[in-house]
Amino acid sequence: TLHARSRSAPCVAHSPPATHTSRTSTMAGLGDMAGLGASLPDRDGGGKKKGDDSDDEDPDFAKGVNQKDVMAALGQLGGNPGLVRALQGKLDGLAGKSSGFIEELHYMVKARVGELDEIQEQHDELREKFLEERRALEAKYRELYAPLYVKRAEIVKGEVDVVASKPDPENAGPHDDEDPPQGIPDFWLCALRNHEALEQIIEERDEPALSHLLDITSRPLTKEDAPKNEDDDDDDD
Repeated sequence: TLHARSRSAPCVAHSPPATHTSRTSTMAGLGDMAGLGASLPDRDGGGKKKGDDSDDEDPDFAKGVNQKDVMAALGQLGGNPGLVRALQGKLDGLAGKSSGFIEELHYMVKARVGELDEIQEQHDELREKFLEERRALEAKYRELYAPLYVKRAEIVKGEVDVVASKPDPENAGPHDDEDPPQGIPDFWLCALRNHEALEQIIEERDEPALSHLLDITSRPLTKEDAPKNEDDDDDDD
């Protein structure tokens, strides 16, 4: 979440580089083969064998369906309760149905898929520990960064000044004989225009507003920040 203050420079500042976390490990997709029965067709090209009206449940498919995760994803659909309920009913009708793909695999292949599933579970446990430690580390350094950001804002806004000697005439700039401006004009406009993730979306018409920015701060989102729907229970995660 970003918070900005505004006020009415040279592009001397760069915003901190954006950090991206991606799950690129080769291990990340191994255990997903547990859901092959749901995502791949059988040899007849459909979800069932021709002439087979059986609704027998596929334990591999059922194991790969996490209803809590599904509902969390559905909750992102614009807060439309009717649409969420309709999709939930559709998913409930699909869950547990077999495509027949897993059953037709050689028993050795099925055993290997099962082994990959166990490997994925071990990987996920390690990743959860990694994420927990990373969250703690980020929280620690967020506190260490905070006073630096305060000092930066004070200088940018002109609340605190620095000591500097006037340069010799041969090294003087074109405006050095004038009264200095307050703080660092256009600091955040320059910083945002030099940010690799934002420079492409800043247009010329945005510049007058961005030139008045005094400070930008951020904080992690919490459960209290999530929008609530009327149908949501208070004790929902």
